[in-house]
Amino acid sequence: MNERAQNRLRFSLAHEIGHFILHSDIFKTIGYASVDEWMNFFQKIPDDQYTWIEQHAYEFAGRLLVPLDKLKDKLNDAIAMAENAGFDSWDSSGDSTRGFISHAISRFFGVSQQVIEKRLMRENLWPPERRSGDIV
Repeated sequence: MNERAQNRLRFSLAHEIGHFILHSDIFKTIGYASVDEWMNFFQKIPDDQYTWIEQHAYEFAGRLLVPLDKLKDKLNDAIAMAENAGFDSWDSSGDSTRGFISHAISRFFGVSQQVIEKRLMRENLWPPERRSGDIV
């Protein structure tokens, strides 16, 4: 299996574990005797509620696979590497630099670049603010 497929599978499993942990109370109330009944139940969930459940599981997966303290450590490492190479304009660098940094970090966690980018944005870690050698 290639790296991209492994990363996708890893994230999908974490997402489904999130449903199991976060939404078990919902799933316990579902009475179904066939795959068709299961699918009918999910098709009747209003879009806003279904979206919330999915986003909840996505957030769980991201936090499980990319813990904040480790993300900060790896971001600091990546920033130091970029700065040592002469890069110093985070605010004006645009999305390409965030993508480059995210790609480098993603390999450590075994997730996609997009997972890292979303975590950096959700945690307000991008663009980086430097204070005494480390990001805030």
